[in-house]
Amino acid sequence: MTDTTEVGVETLRRAAHVLFDRIEELSGPTVELDVDMFWAIPPEQRNDVHSTPTEFTIGQLSRSLAEIESLAATPDSAITYALVWLADACARWARTRSPDMSPRTQVVSR
Repeated sequence: MTDTTEVGVETLRRAAHVLFDRIEELSGPTVELDVDMFWAIPPEQRNDVHSTPTEFTIGQLSRSLAEIESLAATPDSAITYALVWLADACARWARTRSPDMSPRTQVVSR
């Protein structure tokens, strides 16, 4: 059985605007990202919460940022995978700005 969740694109759009406005309020027109390399779990293992991942890869934030900059320069070439590159940058910034919300301290509903 596959669990699915739906959310409206407009809800995501509004939330993104709110969050990016907040980022700009806190950091100004640019953000500083302090780490370039990070561990990544392959997509086929990332969502299998019943098994421990057995394979890890290394992601590179500077590569994700280069892809984001290319997308911004040529929006007609947008691909949905660009959301992953954007998420890499957003996640890194959020983790450096919000140490109180690390995975260890987040409340998990059961």
